[in-house]
Amino acid sequence: MPVNHSSPPPGRALLLFRTAVAALALLAVLSSAPVHARPQSASPSTATAPSRDALTSFCSATTSTPLGTCSLLAQCGTSTTKPYCSTLSLLDALCNYDNPTTDVCTQYQAYCTAKPSECRADGNTAWPAWTNSTVYQNQIYRMCKVHNMEGCDKCTNPASSLSVPLAQLASCDSFAVYVAMCKAMPDMTMCNVPWKKMCQANPTATKDNFPQICPTSAFDGSAVPATSTPSTSTGSSSSTSLDEGGDLDIPPMRMYFHQDTHDLLLFRSWVTRTAGSYAAASVGVFLVTVAYYALQAVVRGVVTPRLAASLAAATPGIKREMLVAARALVATTEIAFSFLLMLVVMTFNWGWCAMVLLGAFVGNYVFNRGSGRKAALQEMMGVDGGAGSDAPLNGAGQAGQAPAKEPFAQPLCC
Repeated sequence: MPVNHSSPPPGRALLLFRTAVAALALLAVLSSAPVHARPQSASPSTATAPSRDALTSFCSATTSTPLGTCSLLAQCGTSTTKPYCSTLSLLDALCNYDNPTTDVCTQYQAYCTAKPSECRADGNTAWPAWTNSTVYQNQIYRMCKVHNMEGCDKCTNPASSLSVPLAQLASCDSFAVYVAMCKAMPDMTMCNVPWKKMCQANPTATKDNFPQICPTSAFDGSAVPATSTPSTSTGSSSSTSLDEGGDLDIPPMRMYFHQDTHDLLLFRSWVTRTAGSYAAASVGVFLVTVAYYALQAVVRGVVTPRLAASLAAATPGIKREMLVAARALVATTEIAFSFLLMLVVMTFNWGWCAMVLLGAFVGNYVFNRGSGRKAALQEMMGVDGGAGSDAPLNGAGQAGQAPAKEPFAQPLCC
């Protein structure tokens, strides 16, 4: 019987059949897989931004307390029309600066990817000069390190560096505490950026809408150097940019002895920013102190005896009252001089304190040399140095015997 070679063996046919069935089954499984299992970008038509309620819910959590955006949300309240109070503006401040791990920021970033023009439109961007919450806490740390002022107790253990992660920030309202401290002492270096920069970014809007953040003191015309603002990238900033110009700003008040060539002497505009200007100021302090003792020598040795003699000879009337007023003016001038030196010492700058002491030594050595020096001054000024020349008046208007006294009085303060 002849063999038919055209048909495959039964074993091979069964193998082909099983392979076909397996392929069809795999195709069916793949076609029925859920759509969300396959990654794809959000469609511009379906992308939505997080709602105000979602942002409020996120900020109500205890872990969100240190975040500056949540503090600003509380300042804005339910208003979405104030500048920097729209939901997208607050999300910009939250997600592009602090960027916490939250579904709110994930949804916001997806929305900005799908609709960048709407996401970054006017009114939807963060407050100019806004920065991350670590910066606010670090500025609090720096202020409290300089001066233990009111507010330091409301944010204990703030971020000591800009590398502290969000999870390790102190549990305090960072932005509100920082603003309150700057309102109390607006001239501190740490308030230049970001507080003054923020308040001066849009003065009319911020002053009218945020008086609790930007009071009148933020718009007093004090200059803030117009250099670059801190970067808007998450966690990026530096201590140099925080000082906004470094030596161009007003140094902080330090109620302890220190040595620094960058310091403020008596007036707001008298800030020494270089070693040369500091040396010149030190020489000025020395000369003013010596001048104070020279003034004392002239007053005690010349002016007082002359006024006393004139008062002894004067009859009651306008002339006598003018002489009494002149004597009071001389005494007031001495007090003003001594207070001036006292305020120099209260800068707590070692160099200037040393100049006051050196000037006091030289002034005393040169001008406080006893009765011989006093007589020479009186002779030079043509004043009678007799015993009764500077004696006090008695009840009849006559000069009485002068009590014994020191050649020169000691300084009032320094």
